[in-house]
Amino acid sequence: MAENVGEDSKYIHMGLTSSDVVDTAQCVRMKEAGELLLKRLERLRQVLLEKAVEHRGTLMIGRTHGIHAEPMTFGLKMLLWVAETERNMERLQKAIKTVSVGAISGAVGTYANIEPAIEPTCARSLV
Repeated sequence: MAENVGEDSKYIHMGLTSSDVVDTAQCVRMKEAGELLLKRLERLRQVLLEKAVEHRGTLMIGRTHGIHAEPMTFGLKMLLWVAETERNMERLQKAIKTVSVGAISGAVGTYANIEPAIEPTCARSLV
């Protein structure tokens, strides 16, 4: 290609791009951060469950739309927070799965620099 293009061939990119490296590294960082958050959320879930058991008989006033409502227990309030925490954990698990990718296919994804079969092996070891 350089023979046909001449001097301007220095502006044509072939092979692994910096985006291949940077984007894949960013995915690894996001996956690891998400996994750390999941561990903390699991600990929060456990604490909330413990408090729910501890306060299953502790009366409190319920609230709805920012005003007092029917009586409830603090234990039930903790269980409601457990349920919300579990939903948050599910969303985070989906987000981790979404960002757990890697690409080393080179400029415009043509695999001009490597065999396509190498990418999944590389991605598995990184992500």
